[in-house]
Amino acid sequence: MGQSALFALTSGLMFSLCLMMSSAGPKKCTEWEAELATKLAASADITPFLSANTDKLPSLSESCVKTFSNTTNKANLMKLMAELDKVYDILDTGSRHAVFLWIEQLNPKPANGSSWMTVEQLALLDRFLLQAPLSSLKTLADMESSPLCAFFNSSNELWKSLYDLNPAQANVFFTGLRKCSIDVAKAANIAKLGQLACLYPVDANLLEDSSRKKLLELLKNCKGDVKNVYQKLTKSMNVMSFNASQLGELGDAAAGLGMKQLASLSKEAVVGSLSTLSKIEGFSKSQKEALLKAAGVADIISKGNVASLGKLASALDSSALGSIPAAALATAFADSSFAASTAAMEPLQKKSLVLSFLKTKSANEALSILPPALITEMTTKKLQEASALSTELLGKMPWNKGQALVVMAKAFSNLKTTEDFKSFKDVEAVPTANCTFVVSVFAKAEHRLLGKSSKRRDEVLNYIKTCMSFNSTDKLTANQVNQLGNVLCMFGPAEIDKLSNNNLKEAVDQLRGCGKFEGDVKASLRTKIIDTYGAFETWTFDTVNELQTLASLFNESEINKLSASVDLKETLKSILSQVKEPEGFVPADVNFTPDVTSLKSSFGKIVINLFFKVRRRKRALTCSGITIPTKDLILELGSSSSALTVDQLGCLSNDTFKETVDILGDITAFPMEKLTALKTVALMAYPTPTNNDIAGLKRITVAFTAAEINTYFATPNIDALAAIGKYQDWSSDATVAATAKQIVENLLKSNAPNTLLSKDLLALGYLLCAFTPEQIAAVSAAEYSSAASNIGKLKCSLPVLTALKNKAVEAFGAPSAWTTVQMQDIGTLTAALTSAEFSAISKEKMSYITPEAVSLIPPAVFQTLTIDQLRYLGTENLAAVSSQQKASLDTTKALALNENSGATVTPTSAPLTSASASLACESPLAAAIALALTLLALSH
Repeated sequence: MGQSALFALTSGLMFSLCLMMSSAGPKKCTEWEAELATKLAASADITPFLSANTDKLPSLSESCVKTFSNTTNKANLMKLMAELDKVYDILDTGSRHAVFLWIEQLNPKPANGSSWMTVEQLALLDRFLLQAPLSSLKTLADMESSPLCAFFNSSNELWKSLYDLNPAQANVFFTGLRKCSIDVAKAANIAKLGQLACLYPVDANLLEDSSRKKLLELLKNCKGDVKNVYQKLTKSMNVMSFNASQLGELGDAAAGLGMKQLASLSKEAVVGSLSTLSKIEGFSKSQKEALLKAAGVADIISKGNVASLGKLASALDSSALGSIPAAALATAFADSSFAASTAAMEPLQKKSLVLSFLKTKSANEALSILPPALITEMTTKKLQEASALSTELLGKMPWNKGQALVVMAKAFSNLKTTEDFKSFKDVEAVPTANCTFVVSVFAKAEHRLLGKSSKRRDEVLNYIKTCMSFNSTDKLTANQVNQLGNVLCMFGPAEIDKLSNNNLKEAVDQLRGCGKFEGDVKASLRTKIIDTYGAFETWTFDTVNELQTLASLFNESEINKLSASVDLKETLKSILSQVKEPEGFVPADVNFTPDVTSLKSSFGKIVINLFFKVRRRKRALTCSGITIPTKDLILELGSSSSALTVDQLGCLSNDTFKETVDILGDITAFPMEKLTALKTVALMAYPTPTNNDIAGLKRITVAFTAAEINTYFATPNIDALAAIGKYQDWSSDATVAATAKQIVENLLKSNAPNTLLSKDLLALGYLLCAFTPEQIAAVSAAEYSSAASNIGKLKCSLPVLTALKNKAVEAFGAPSAWTTVQMQDIGTLTAALTSAEFSAISKEKMSYITPEAVSLIPPAVFQTLTIDQLRYLGTENLAAVSSQQKASLDTTKALALNENSGATVTPTSAPLTSASASLACESPLAAAIALALTLLALSH
């Protein structure tokens, strides 16, 4: 949804916000929680109280759990834990952990250092067992005659419900079970595994048929990715003779079949089992392509049975998708699996589908029939033809910003812009007596809405310090640290330096959710962590698990000092799985994604070392003395395969390369020397590569020389271009740029620039940056306009951006006449405007320049923007302004630019009159709080 749409949605919250302004601030325990704490310390039966307050239990707070008695009546304890277990999934994370710590405090640790967790305590903890530190679980698992084993043998109910089990915990449990001679390869024991089955570690090739069937049955209940388990289960299967029934019976396990196995399947088996295969989530693109080839996809489409392909459809090429009639598409979109497949499609595939559909269907029909994933490929021009636009659609579709502006223009009138919410000065109308409510809102609000350099972060922090009456963080209590919540993410080095070690531990849960720390804040936090947790060399995997992404504050050499173990490997794997790189352009000032490069590199080295250590007893496979990576190793490494050496990558077998090219071809961390090694292997695996083979190589193709392009990619097709064109490497390196120019030359031999369609331009991606200004000038303005929103995301050289900007002028008219919607579509091309062209753009339109474009404006042009233009640039765009651009401004213009970050705020002790209450409720701060609440609501 566009940013302005969110502001429009805040109005419904304003009235309730004004009422809440007078409410009291946060307390340690609410009334019902205080009564619960009292009853736990007494001997009376707690059952009536629990029955009367069942609906309140999910809101049990962490701070209140910490007040619970350490002498609780055993019967009442069991009853409370039984009820809490029922609401475990909806309890706050901090509350879950606090409950475990409370139970731990009730049970003194044995003097011999063994675990306090008996069979009885394990039954009491139930799902809260997973809140135990890894070291505590390890102590339990390492005990002679561990209660873990007796508990496993007596009950399997707990294991079924451990949905938040992570790999590190599962590894500890399996280790404990093996120590007490429980054979988890036996069908009877596999039946008890529950969610442990989702992380099954034993070589599945050694399983008997009954065990394999039981494991397959349990894997259906897993919520996470279990493809690696399926691969172990199906590795030795001879599927060549499988009929449709046998293939269908594999179900989700079919995702574990290798490329050779898939290639051996008969057409009859695949077509006959499509009803099952088409719904499977775990197939890679290469696997889907192999199945489509085996099924004879052209016949399926020609017979109008495209819906039967379901999720396999995401591997169809653009020509196949473009050949499907609109009526057949409408039927296919009604199929949930086929509709879901569109989310996994590349932009070119989506574009071909939308173009095919709109040949005979209207914009209104498109809005009602197309899956949400395809909506973003509708041009703003086509969207403006729709009459069925309403506020109802705002939250239902993944609009891009340009589309959101079109929708809102039709659905709303008198919209406010982001500039209405820039200043905090009116917060002075909120009296100190009520400011605790504001603190509680900021404690839950998303701090990432404010750029790292925004003065507003300091203003918010100062406001909260005044409200909570503390000047220095060394005076904070543990309860106050908990109350601060997300505000901790705004702490500077001074605040972090003065935190007590105990309070840092209290704050860790929140700090690890803050994302990226940089500069002095990073240095202070590193020092404080070492002060609190001890010298780095003394850390265990449990320390890393407690810190989670905060471990990324330390470099690779420091992390490599930790003892390499399976436990540390699983801990790092769990941390890395939670970090998702943002899509599209994100200005550095608002990029809060943790930099886990050091963790990823260390994880890779640990996996590689452990993998080969386990296999030393086997005959070494060497390539001039190099130990060769296997398919299993690369599958386990995933994107951390970047840790493999040039020699290791160059020694991959043809089969291993083909089985893992989906992973290897998409790793952005590979430097050129490693890509070159992979290219050499690729040309051995595919001596005469087809366009489809080239497409599968993805980023590896940037290592091809211009001469190799002439040999192996002389006649590129649109799908191959789309697969390789999305990588920015094509425009960021001189040698690679020469290869890109050769690809473009090969394309234009049979496709003149003036014949290129919008889908061709979209497919080219960064290869479009290799066009000459003359070639761009020959492109059709109409075709450009249909692909404008995609082209507007490219970061090409200034001469190319200038040529594309000229094409935008040809398509949309002079820059002074560009609408706010067109400016969103034109995107980065705006950066190529001359000073004279910028001067013609009204100040009201400046906030509609995209952040990507702002970041690319040459400083010499940026400094010519007027004071009013800079003042209206917008908060989001301020985050994209580079230090060089800022340095080009004189003092007056720099001050104008900084107005986008906000003004000073302080609470006041003035009484809340009706006038000031009204002002508070109409103030930008109140609106910002309402926005924060809206975002929180939408996030759930």
